[in-house]
Amino acid sequence: MESPAPTHALGMFVLALAMMASVIPSRFVEPGDAGGQPAVDISDLDAPLATRVALGSRLPSNSDNLAAWRAIPGVGPALSRRLAQRASAGLLQREGDLLLVPGIGTKTSARISPWVLWPEKPGQSKPGTPSTPSTGGATR
Repeated sequence: MESPAPTHALGMFVLALAMMASVIPSRFVEPGDAGGQPAVDISDLDAPLATRVALGSRLPSNSDNLAAWRAIPGVGPALSRRLAQRASAGLLQREGDLLLVPGIGTKTSARISPWVLWPEKPGQSKPGTPSTPSTGGATR
């Protein structure tokens, strides 16, 4: 008796992986890298926050979503727990606050920070939004 060749199933599996790899952007593309921006706005996807972060979307700094923090490359279970606790307490308001989280030094902070959506500072305009110059109270 001859058994069916397993190469057909393996070939179909490899083909499916290749097709998925061409459609889904790599989770290891750093946000903001030139050429690393996806063609679709990930924030509009109807997907869990962790999935959107894994696909390159930025995580709001006040998020207590453990899975979303864990989706950031290099963040393990223990660190994601500490980050989520600090975020839910409102203690992550700027990039420098990452250095106050136990287990995060300057290198880890620099690696995590681009994945986080920090609150706007007063007077700071969003990228692509022209700022209105002040007239100093003078009118014509």
